[in-house]
Amino acid sequence: MSFDEELEKEIERTKGRTTWGCFIIVIVSTVLILLFLLGPLIWNDYGTTLETSDSPGNINTIEIVEKGEAFRKGPSSVRIKYGRDHKDIRLSNGGEPLGPSNVSVSWNDDYEAIVTLKGNYQDDEEVKINFE
Repeated sequence: MSFDEELEKEIERTKGRTTWGCFIIVIVSTVLILLFLLGPLIWNDYGTTLETSDSPGNINTIEIVEKGEAFRKGPSSVRIKYGRDHKDIRLSNGGEPLGPSNVSVSWNDDYEAIVTLKGNYQDDEEVKINFE
């Protein structure tokens, strides 16, 4: 094998390694960027508690939580937790953080309640909660 042939083979191996190296760097960078941007939304299951309300006979509890924070001026993610279930709602509040004034709970009895969500940029939204 001549020197030129060996040199060409080495050049081809180097090109292959460079291509794979760049591909791996792009994949790892993409995953890290996605984890950085979406991680707080994915792993912040608890969030900021806006309201906790017990039924009149203290049999059931509803907890309303803001998950993460609104992105720019987009809607906030709100989770209504009741029993073993939950409902996720989007609430438009102009990107402002939510507080207790954005939610209220009205109990009909120990097993039924109405959760009212109030945003600055939407009509009030009522969510009916039924415990089984």
